[in-house]
Amino acid sequence: MPLRLQIVGHSQGITALYVMLDQHPQLADSISLVSAMAPIAYNSHTQGLLSWQAKFLAFLPVWATQSEFLPSSEALNSITSQTCQENSPTQTTCYDFLFLVTGFDIEQQDRSNLVRQLQHFPAGTSARTIVHFAQMILADKFQAFDWGEEENMARYNISQPSQVDLGRATPAMAIYVAQVICMIRCYVTSECPPPHYKSITFGSKEVNARC
Repeated sequence: MPLRLQIVGHSQGITALYVMLDQHPQLADSISLVSAMAPIAYNSHTQGLLSWQAKFLAFLPVWATQSEFLPSSEALNSITSQTCQENSPTQTTCYDFLFLVTGFDIEQQDRSNLVRQLQHFPAGTSARTIVHFAQMILADKFQAFDWGEEENMARYNISQPSQVDLGRATPAMAIYVAQVICMIRCYVTSECPPPHYKSITFGSKEVNARC
């Protein structure tokens, strides 16, 4: 029997896996198990800062997305070190910024570690990635980037962005989600938020979702 892969992935890493399986479904036979932590697919239930800004972001011109979004910088790290230390009177403001993006969960936080956290978050990403997520929030679809009808025809051969078929993600999956993560809330389940230790159906497979 040929050896098969076991895949452990987080967030956008699993998004990439879903897209790969949609475009190359034959690769599913090479995977025995996917352990997916906070996987992102459908995201219309997103809460927090990205959701509030989705309408603005989704209609930015393409040229405005050709840049890096919130890259790390020495200046930002310096400000973080000065204002976000444990016992600092401004640390609460630092947490307010963090929770606007990630979801509120102060009980899970180690206050002495906040500066280290914020020196790695945000760590920069493509502005087009952020716009892409905003487009999917508004469309309520798991789809490719929307370039506009003319460019979509050139790239996808259809006027609307191509859809990702999660029915092709057929390997067995263990999906781990949390109730307070704004970016991935309800991406893979129909309930919002999913209850603890719930068995959910994903495609043709029944998997365990541990919250």
